Amino acid sequence: ASVALVGDQYQALPVGHSGAMALFWRRATRQVELLTVHRFKDPAWADLSLKLRRSEGRDQAEAAANELVRAGHVVLAN
Repeated sequence: ASVALVGDQYQALPVGHSGAMALFWRRATRQVELLTVHRFKDPAWADLSLKLRRSEGRDQAEAAANELVRAGHVVLAN
């Protein structure tokens, strides 16, 4: 028997199931990673979400965060 788990290990963390998908990913005999984002109607927002997810280092992460602020997706509070 086989079990297919479909999910996003990056999305699971905010909803309280941290680590479960990552554990299955590491233990699986086969994995398929989907690279195209389908959950956003706005292609620019989809691209930005991938930049946040795949940043390589602090500079790229800060650039993506600054882009979020500039685009009005983040409200800074003091």
